[in-house]
Amino acid sequence: MVLADIDFCTLRDVDALEDLEQRSFSQPWVRGIFAADLGRERPGALYLGAWLKGCLVGYGACAWTGARLHILRLAVAPQVRRFGVGSQLLVALGEIGVGASCRRVFLELRKSNTGAGALYARFGFLEVEVRKNYYSENGEDALILEAPLPLRERLHHEKAT
Repeated sequence: MVLADIDFCTLRDVDALEDLEQRSFSQPWVRGIFAADLGRERPGALYLGAWLKGCLVGYGACAWTGARLHILRLAVAPQVRRFGVGSQLLVALGEIGVGASCRRVFLELRKSNTGAGALYARFGFLEVEVRKNYYSENGEDALILEAPLPLRERLHHEKAT
């Protein structure tokens, strides 16, 4: 495990976010999304970054409505995957939800993304819906996952509530 510095992203991080996005997703968000969100042209989304030695190695984006937190994006640089950066970001995003009086958190996950699915399962996420043909570029289904807040890592024999 590596211990990353987790902090809020700002407009000065757009280049690093865009670079990480390009390396992480087959259908990456465009630069304008980051600039609009971080410039507050589109209110509601918050971004947390994970830094190691001053370099952005992960980020998470979230928004909330009422008592539900929505994790919009979670990305970790390939060279530090499976070192706990995703877990740190996930917990930090969950804390934002708790601070906003959210009780539950949800996200969309590509059905084929079993690595991320294993991470989310460790934190009590359960499948609550399947959205058929959700991803337009290849028709892949999305799994809608949900968990109670606060997030906590669960032991293998524990069940989510």
